Amino acid sequence: MVSYKTEILRTISGLIDEQNSKGLNKYGHSLEDCDPSDYDWNLMVIEELIDALQYQQKEINRLQDSKGMTFNKYQELSKRTLPPLWESSEDRKLQISNYAMGLAGEAGEVVDLLKKHVHHGHKLDREALVSEIGDVLHYAAGLCTLIGVVDLEGAASYNIMKLKKRYPNGFSQEASINRTV
Repeated sequence: MVSYKTEILRTISGLIDEQNSKGLNKYGHSLEDCDPSDYDWNLMVIEELIDALQYQQKEINRLQDSKGMTFNKYQELSKRTLPPLWESSEDRKLQISNYAMGLAGEAGEVVDLLKKHVHHGHKLDREALVSEIGDVLHYAAGLCTLIGVVDLEGAASYNIMKLKKRYPNGFSQEASINRTV
């Protein structure tokens, strides 16, 4: 999986290469061959580096903000890609069915990636796995929105309460076999 730091550095490098191309077109030589007296060239490079650093800071801020993501914030952001909410009950049933099938399909993709890793000897593609788990989360959030009974955070809280009741001392095979709830 490509780290955010690697992606930011790749972006900065690309911006510098782009600026180098502009300088090559304008001055007829690359940054490495630049004469220090070419003030405009140096200023242009410095301005591009400042832009790149500002971009990097925005990306760092965005990533730090996403670390504080709640289920409800995720659900709200995920609504952007929901189809328009239809009013008729038959149309609403179709939307709910679409999202339920989408959830099952994405869960199947998670299972398929793990099956290939565990049973077929494939290397685990962690980036693809994270992507598919994100898709599962999107469809679950969409179902919560479409049904309108509970938000994603409420569903998560309910599930934790259920698991605490079912396994008060944590999971064990014995507790699973003999569970009453």
